[in-house]
Amino acid sequence: MPATGALNGLQRLLQRQREEAVMDAIATAATYSARHEAQLGTTAAAATQIGWAVAQLLWACARGQYWSGPPTPRPGTWAASAASTATAAAAAVATVSLYGTRPASNGNDLGPGSWPSPAELRSHGAAEPLAGTAAAAPEGRKAADFAGKANHPEESGGRSGSGHENGEGSPAESAKDGAESATIRHGRPLAIELLHWLTADGCRLVKHLDMRSLSLVWWALAKAAAGARSRYSGAHLQPPATAAADVLAVISPALVAALDARAIEELRQKNNAKLCALLYSCACVNKSSDQLLQALGNELAARLEKAIVLAEVRIDGTQRLRFSAREMSCIAYSCGLLGLRHEQLMAALSEYAALSSHTNWSASAISVFMYGIANVGHRDQRLMAWADIAISAKPAVEFNLRNISFLLYNFHRLRWWPQRAAEHLLSATRLHAPTTIPLISISTILMCMGSGRARDERSLAHLCQALAQRPQSQLSCKDICICLTALQRLHGEDVLASQQPEVLAALAHLVDAIIFRGFSRSTPACRAVPVFNHQEVSNAMFALGKLKYYSPAVLDALRDHAARGGLEGASAWDCTAILVGLAQLNYGGSEDGDRGFCGARPIQPGAHGVRGRGQGVAGSGDAVNVDLVHVLADTVVHRARTAKSQDLANTLWALTVLEGSLGRYRSIVTTLLDEVNRRGPASKNPDGFNVDEQRQLWQVHRELAALPQPHPALREDLVRLGKLGMSEADHTYSRVQASFQSLLNAMYSSGRYPRLKDLLFEQELVPGGEQLMRIDVQAIIERPCPGGGVEQHRVAVEFDGPFHFMVNEPYTTRIDGRTALRNRILTRHLGQGNLVCVSMAEWVAASREPPVNGLPGRWRLMASKMGL
Repeated sequence: MPATGALNGLQRLLQRQREEAVMDAIATAATYSARHEAQLGTTAAAATQIGWAVAQLLWACARGQYWSGPPTPRPGTWAASAASTATAAAAAVATVSLYGTRPASNGNDLGPGSWPSPAELRSHGAAEPLAGTAAAAPEGRKAADFAGKANHPEESGGRSGSGHENGEGSPAESAKDGAESATIRHGRPLAIELLHWLTADGCRLVKHLDMRSLSLVWWALAKAAAGARSRYSGAHLQPPATAAADVLAVISPALVAALDARAIEELRQKNNAKLCALLYSCACVNKSSDQLLQALGNELAARLEKAIVLAEVRIDGTQRLRFSAREMSCIAYSCGLLGLRHEQLMAALSEYAALSSHTNWSASAISVFMYGIANVGHRDQRLMAWADIAISAKPAVEFNLRNISFLLYNFHRLRWWPQRAAEHLLSATRLHAPTTIPLISISTILMCMGSGRARDERSLAHLCQALAQRPQSQLSCKDICICLTALQRLHGEDVLASQQPEVLAALAHLVDAIIFRGFSRSTPACRAVPVFNHQEVSNAMFALGKLKYYSPAVLDALRDHAARGGLEGASAWDCTAILVGLAQLNYGGSEDGDRGFCGARPIQPGAHGVRGRGQGVAGSGDAVNVDLVHVLADTVVHRARTAKSQDLANTLWALTVLEGSLGRYRSIVTTLLDEVNRRGPASKNPDGFNVDEQRQLWQVHRELAALPQPHPALREDLVRLGKLGMSEADHTYSRVQASFQSLLNAMYSSGRYPRLKDLLFEQELVPGGEQLMRIDVQAIIERPCPGGGVEQHRVAVEFDGPFHFMVNEPYTTRIDGRTALRNRILTRHLGQGNLVCVSMAEWVAASREPPVNGLPGRWRLMASKMGL
């Protein structure tokens, strides 16, 4: 660092230390002064002025986030000396003089000149201790040393503030310490002392607070509440946030009730700005009575209605009665924090906002306003139209990432998606460099885009690029799961992640982060120390399944997690979500070989991509023998009575898709079927199965009927409704499939292939029989018999687009679970060798081949596959 920079940094450090030292000195002197004034009999007028001083001190504590001071001086240091006390008093006198002197009370001047002198302070600390302070110092010891020693239990045998040789406080002092009084005790922060003083004597001082003092007290309490919430924002905020939380905990119900009553008395006297500030303070502290909130809502609603009339008639000179954009956003935000559903207030607020000019609103004010509206669930068409125009009219550069994510998230919560405003906000995202976009904004915007109503490909690529550039060490487990879920909602079954390289790179980065951490860490006792909680594990596996992103290393980590007991305590929903994800990935299929149900291999360092801490081999080797599907399904069975119908249907469907599972886990399937039959359809039982779940159960019934050893049958009404639902289900039909069928029709009509006897398009597997499934093309092909002669075969010809395969290399030829189930059904009904599958990759490659003997490449491909 250059010499000048080092000097500037040192000067800033010294300045900050000087400011903290001055604040500590003022707080120390204020504590002594409060102790001095607490003993004086005061009139109502003097109490009002003392309340004004207390309010200003609380305001100062809040303004400087000074919640834990002053620190207790250690014995033998300058801070514990008489000189320090004199300096503190002098600093306090100088500071208070900036605010002006206070009037006399009972003939005594309580202004800065009456603050206790250093001699008085020393006498209070050594000769006649005030109530609640340390007792007189033992003979032969300095008063300052004794006071400092008494405030440190670790230096005084665990006792503090005691003048008795046996270390026990006197009964009188104990009674005073336990009471809610105006006494001041050593070691308590100034803000807490001031709150105790406000609470003393039945909150007598609160009753004398004027409007200014009351506003300062409420504002200070709001800042303490905001500071307490910041302890969840980062480790660097923990100490001041904890101190603020301690201050907030001191606020007693009696003090809140007194402040509420005083606020109700002063409501009519407050201007619009102070009313909004009071509502915001009530929202932050969140301890106010319904009476105050209702009175506040009524007063604000009445003033807004009056402002609406003035705005409509355009009367000049009424600026004082109007509300600014900041005040309106404050009202909405506060109501959102409180969940205050005051219909009159929200209606008036919406109408007045819609009448206001959007040029008066900043991007931050709009985002905060919409947060409050969304939090109370208030929807007003006129207001929504105004918001759409106001957001779209703002230049994109005015929206920071917080504004963008706030607005998109609240559109999503309102189930209202202004297309123009949403596209404008998403385009504003691209103005920020990928490295500057925080994770919370990435995940929030991706989740909001997941609704599909405002999908912007360039913004999506930009956000995924930002995500891929984020170091793995900065990705928490929660971040990983939220981003995976957001991408799954964006892609999944509608759009493939592989269609955008940036999305695929982001997915690979998230998967590497999972592999780096592992779902859990092993211990010498071979038990799991969770890294991801149950919900995060299930969300991650479900998202990877829906995205069709296959990673053997992630599956190895999941098996290790199960072998260590990491799935113990998981809910039925969590286990079902993992099972569905495994089914989508075709887990345990013929392509897995020895990676099937009980064929898991322990993870070796360096295998399957990036390895990191937490990826050691399970100590007992149980991962080799763990049956992951059995562990998950068995957990659902044990919770079957309390599980949701969706969990039961999804579990049975997943076992149907996972090859051989219905027969392998016979007892589990039987138990689940019994519970399904007990519930029945939703039309007869609130806990029953809806239309989508009935379709899933029909697929289960279809596979159960094909087993050699029959299972208990599903209820007839469930089977009937499921079959009806399957027949009414929509079937996708792409343009590529249309060209595929046209080519087969041309081949049949050409007469070049005499073995091709007939073609049937989009027909049921068993025409007129069970609703099994529709086949793209059924071809009647004549084939020679082994013993001589020919025989006609019914052959299913299926065109498998990219949605039938995994999206990531080198697994792009691996079919998903649904396709594997379809192939098993067709092979079972039509016989081995009577299923022809053509992939998109083969179709595209054949189109690029030159004609041979006048036959295009695709003709030759189909003739070869169909044996023509």
